[in-house]
Amino acid sequence: MDRRRIFILGSSLLTAGLTRLLGKVPDIEVVGSAATAEEALPLMDGHLVDALVVMGTDDQTTVRFCPILAAYPGLPVVRADISQNVVQLITSQNIEANPEALLATIAALPKRG
Repeated sequence: MDRRRIFILGSSLLTAGLTRLLGKVPDIEVVGSAATAEEALPLMDGHLVDALVVMGTDDQTTVRFCPILAAYPGLPVVRADISQNVVQLITSQNIEANPEALLATIAALPKRG
């Protein structure tokens, strides 16, 4: 397996523990961590981050990483919500700002259920 470079966003004791844990995994390089997107963006600059791991337990967690998605479109985000024992994979992509591109993107979405 190729070595994956990740960045961790969060400010809890669990964030620090996860940073240490993942730092011991041979196939993972934790390139940095920060409490906020504003702190993370300059630290991520220059690193080819493969994924962002976001630690959080509230609805504001999603809002916190939006500036990072804007700066790094297509960056996979792994959101770990420890209060619900759930991990989500969130991805994004830029599309052209026109109705045809929006409709094509919607049409390409996988069907649910």
